[in-house]
Amino acid sequence: MWRPGRRMFTVACILILLTAAAHTAGNLTWHTSSGAEAKVVDSMKDFHFEMAMGMSPSVYDMFRALIFTMT
Repeated sequence: MWRPGRRMFTVACILILLTAAAHTAGNLTWHTSSGAEAKVVDSMKDFHFEMAMGMSPSVYDMFRALIFTMT
């Protein structure tokens, strides 16, 4: 694991895992901080897309899916 040619690679991998963990934790503890932001989030939850196979996700659902996909 710590052979001379792999040290930087190992450190980079560890940093990527820590970043992913921090990103996930930050999005799980997210909450609205102002009335305007809460209004936008409520609008996202109310706007739905009609998709194939009977799915009807909201913009908020797609936003949350993208957050965890990026992590």
